[in-house]
Amino acid sequence: MLDPILMEVFWNRLTSIVQESAVALMRASFSSVLSEAGDISFGIFDPEGNMMAQAEIGTPGHIYSIARGVKQFLKKFPADALEPGDSLIGNDPWLFSGHKIDLTVATPIFSDGKLVSFFASTCHVMDVGGRGWSADSTDLFEEGLEIPLMKIYKRGEPNQELFEIIADNVREPDSVIGDIRAQVSANEIAGEMIREFMRVYRLESLMPLSRAILGKSEERMRQAIMDIPNGSYSGEASLDGFEEILKIAVQVTIEDDGILVDFSGTSPQIGRALNSTYQWTCGYTVYPLKCMICPDVPNNEGTLRPIRITAPEGCILNARRPAPVGARQITGMFISPPLLQALSKVIPDRVIADSGVHSAIQFRGTSGNGDPWSYVFFSTAGMGARPTQDGFSTVGYPVNISNTPLEIIEVDSPLFFLERSMVCDSGGAGKFRGGVGQRQRIKLAGEGSWEYAPMIDRVRVPAKGFFGGLSGSPADVVVNDEHRPHPKTKINLEKDDVLTIQLAGGGGFYSPFERDPELVLSDVLNGHISSEAARIEYGVALDSNGKEVDMKLTNQIRSDSLVSKADSPD
Repeated sequence: MLDPILMEVFWNRLTSIVQESAVALMRASFSSVLSEAGDISFGIFDPEGNMMAQAEIGTPGHIYSIARGVKQFLKKFPADALEPGDSLIGNDPWLFSGHKIDLTVATPIFSDGKLVSFFASTCHVMDVGGRGWSADSTDLFEEGLEIPLMKIYKRGEPNQELFEIIADNVREPDSVIGDIRAQVSANEIAGEMIREFMRVYRLESLMPLSRAILGKSEERMRQAIMDIPNGSYSGEASLDGFEEILKIAVQVTIEDDGILVDFSGTSPQIGRALNSTYQWTCGYTVYPLKCMICPDVPNNEGTLRPIRITAPEGCILNARRPAPVGARQITGMFISPPLLQALSKVIPDRVIADSGVHSAIQFRGTSGNGDPWSYVFFSTAGMGARPTQDGFSTVGYPVNISNTPLEIIEVDSPLFFLERSMVCDSGGAGKFRGGVGQRQRIKLAGEGSWEYAPMIDRVRVPAKGFFGGLSGSPADVVVNDEHRPHPKTKINLEKDDVLTIQLAGGGGFYSPFERDPELVLSDVLNGHISSEAARIEYGVALDSNGKEVDMKLTNQIRSDSLVSKADSPD
């Protein structure tokens, strides 16, 4: 049994190592998807493949997938098949993070000839070939190059044949190869730091520390679960789907110190790329549960153990190979709403209203001299309101991805922004307002051609409010201010076209007539809501200058509304 103080020192050292290494990876990367948006995960694992700690930088969907991914490597490459200088790579959607454009690289770390740990990262690269990243692919084979579990480096030497295969199959070989090398380098940097850590504290093995950390994390997670009354709680959410609206149904069963999450009743898998693999589903199930139940315990193997997850094989949350899964991130983001809805019945002070989901935006084309180009960036939507606070505006819940600065996009690609702004009246009204979404208007700079592969949701199903809060505004995609193409089908654009992308607002929390009128005024002055919405949705009247609240008229409007509701036959 480790001394608690010493264990805290060790834990802080481990988290520092993974955090510093994740930052090093982002700084060494060749793409803004990693350096600016932060679509990565990075973790340290013990020699048995158990995740000990994960960097704070990174996306929640990778919490589970990278934790299970290193064990997949160990099944093919056990300890006796690994040597110093080796690094492993793979992107099988069913073994790792759910689609091929995420590459997972793991490096075994040796000290005095003995395997002591692994460092691993999952990174979203610019391209993996095929038809390109999109929601409208119809089978897995359209979605680009799949790399089986392989060594990308052998005893420090690059697997040149594999590098050549990757480079010849992607549109942005310099970026993709550069990002893979950055992943390997970050793992090696972390390996050097963990060897130094073990030397300083004279540790021959990390296994005793790993058992202590994982055991303590599991214990705290189970204690937190026991604070929730036993029972089964159900929830349901809808997403736009492709042709038809899709449903995610869930039943959460709390039984003493464990949780069973059952997705029976969820829509069957479809012939488009919205299907999720089981690994990805588990990641976006664990994340909201942990946020609600035990947010202060770090992510590691121990925190995963009390949660069991089942999803019928062949549904959109547990698709069968070779189903298309390229846009599985959309479906993953809709796992939170039914879980929040289910647990709002028993822990209402720990949930948030529905959020407007972020968009992954993929552009491709040819430059004026005929060279192909490809570019990906992310845009965030409005977060749902909380029981005590407004939702954040243009924040990527339930992902941990940032907006790519438009200045970076314009330098790295032939895209030009006419507008990027917050959308007035997009946040759902409530005592606590939903976060507002954003609008972007984009055109092509210079000569060449371009196409857009949209992955936009909440066009038909807006983010719902909770406990009397109103829904946020829906998303929208418009070409030249008049044509509304399918929000998930590739669009071929003319040189002078202007593309408008508007992302959804988050839902509100509690009745908007309970909102402090001064907060409503502040929202009007800041451009988050209009004076018309202030009066209609919040019952707040402003003076003729729109600079002050007319309290007499406001009280009258709200009083009349209460009388009207009392007289309603409903």
